[in-house]
Amino acid sequence: MDTLADLGVSDDDVVVMTVPGALEIPGVLSKLAQSMQFDALIAIGAVIRGETYHFEVVSNESAVEMAELYAVIDQLDPDADASDEAAND
Repeated sequence: MDTLADLGVSDDDVVVMTVPGALEIPGVLSKLAQSMQFDALIAIGAVIRGETYHFEVVSNESAVEMAELYAVIDQLDPDADASDEAAND
C-alpha cells in the first residue's frame, strides 16, 4: 500500500479483497476484470510448503489460471484494438 501511495494512488481508489486460498484468486480477478471498473488488478498470494504434494498442485494450478486469465483480460480491454491500430499507423 505504501508503494501505491508513493506512486500517487489514493487509498480511496484501492479495493482490498481477501479469498480463502490461492486457488480462488483467479476466479475473483476474473469477475473484477469483467466488471471493467478497475484500471489495474494486483494479486498477492502465499502458498506454504508442507510435507505433502499439495503445495505443488496449488502453486501450479494458480499460476496456470493466472496466465490464462491474463489472456482473457487482454481481450476484455476495449481500448486494446484502438491502441494497436494507432501503433500500426
